Amino acid sequence: MAARRLGTYLPIALLALVAAWLVLPGDVEGNGEKDAVIGDLSARVENESLLASFQLDHALGDDFQRKVRSGLPTEIIFEFELRRPRRSWFNATVARSRMQVVAMYNVTTDEYLVNFKHDGELASSRSVREVEAVRAALTRHDDVFVFPLAEHPPSQRLHLRVRAELGTKTWLAFIPRTLETDWAVTETFIPQEGVQVDSE
Repeated sequence: MAARRLGTYLPIALLALVAAWLVLPGDVEGNGEKDAVIGDLSARVENESLLASFQLDHALGDDFQRKVRSGLPTEIIFEFELRRPRRSWFNATVARSRMQVVAMYNVTTDEYLVNFKHDGELASSRSVREVEAVRAALTRHDDVFVFPLAEHPPSQRLHLRVRAELGTKTWLAFIPRTLETDWAVTETFIPQEGVQVDSE
């Protein structure tokens, strides 16, 4: 009888755990008071390329210096989507890309190497000596190449949205969960040379 009751209630308990995992807010690494957010988002078109500028706030906690000096890679992934503004479209997303920013400390040279990858391909690298310069390289981005625009109709209205992935944490000691910000979205625009838009 007890085994039969356990078999009856176990699926319900598992569903309740999954529902709680989906509903509860993410414990994004930060200062314990504010969640990480993408702010100061803007986009502009230059040479048939879409460039984005933005700031990632409240993403690196007070122990960031200790973590980055441990020698382990510190990585943040930024996701970009170019979308049609109408939600009625079957597939509103017309283009996607990702930018990985990875910082590592080299104890031999006492420098930090920061690599920038676009869709898995190394785009650029820089070496810095100050921890605050590493923090800025991970969180502040100006005129980042996002998409080529040559294949998009010149009269199509679009908007850009951006979010950040900050790694994973385990919930209830065994369930992995991705830590990510909400999407930040620009105003809609027609992708023409010289156009510049800010966030909504």
